Amino acid sequence: MEGDNQKQADFLAEGLAGCDPDVVHDLHLLISSISLPEHLDVFERGVARRLDFAYADPQSVRMAQLLADGKVEVGAIHTYVELYARMFVDLQR
Repeated sequence: MEGDNQKQADFLAEGLAGCDPDVVHDLHLLISSISLPEHLDVFERGVARRLDFAYADPQSVRMAQLLADGKVEVGAIHTYVELYARMFVDLQR
């Protein structure tokens, strides 16, 4: 969930959080920093299921609760360099 700038990333996060989980569901997201409430709203609503990320401090308590509740599956926790490298490799496939 990245954009060329923070406004685009915010717009994308809000858009995904507003999706109908009957139509869009079980997404696997790669997010560098879990910094917005909307980044986790998608998991509470069932729009997304699996998450790879590098940093979660602003939302770390909420993230821990969602993990305990079984609402989020963590695929991997990467360093920033690993995560961005993975994004570029995955986009080429």
